[in-house]
Amino acid sequence: MTAAPPIQTRRLNVSVETGSILHSIDLAVSQGEAAALLGANGSGKSTLVKALTGNMPITAGSAEIY
Repeated sequence: MTAAPPIQTRRLNVSVETGSILHSIDLAVSQGEAAALLGANGSGKSTLVKALTGNMPITAGSAEIY
């Protein structure tokens, strides 16, 4: 039996009053794996981390940290 990834998102969406920030993000970081978030300013890197840690509300989809 395969264990669920320690970090996983499924169709994750985050929106604020001014509009949508993240659209349908699917991510799985398996146990023992390292991951880096790279992107231009304003591309949603910090928003993704905030959503994963529960510091920003998710408007659709799911985010799980085990």
